[in-house]
Amino acid sequence: MKNKAILLWATLLFAIVLSVGESRAQAPSSTIGPLEAPVKAGDTKMRAPSSNYTWTTPTAGMPMIPVWKQGQTVNLTWTGGPTGPVKLYLINWCTWTAQLVIAGSTPNTHSYSWTVPATLPCGVYECYIQNATGTPVAWTYSLNFAVTRP
Repeated sequence: MKNKAILLWATLLFAIVLSVGESRAQAPSSTIGPLEAPVKAGDTKMRAPSSNYTWTTPTAGMPMIPVWKQGQTVNLTWTGGPTGPVKLYLINWCTWTAQLVIAGSTPNTHSYSWTVPATLPCGVYECYIQNATGTPVAWTYSLNFAVTRP
């Protein structure tokens, strides 16, 4: 019964995501929050992600988005990007703000083990990666995923 409830909840979230109709590239820069995303003052739209990084986890789960549980350890993976360290952020998809810093500076090993905080509110999120040193020249966003209670 609990699994059916989670499945129903995740399906509803996916339907909401599809019904929004706006892409991330249309999110206003004023709602980005503390990210150091390459957005200039006065911009009314986010810049398209650079093509230097490609997320491989989370991946699309059809017909639903992936569901991660509070307290679960997940392996975030990506390809590409500069050889230097990277910054990883958790983005609240609904408010388009940085929920928390996953890693302020970690080597670009194309993998990072992360435990979803037990206190993280349930919702729809995505990960953001950028180079950690100098001006952001490489960045991108992951696919959406849901966070639920255990």
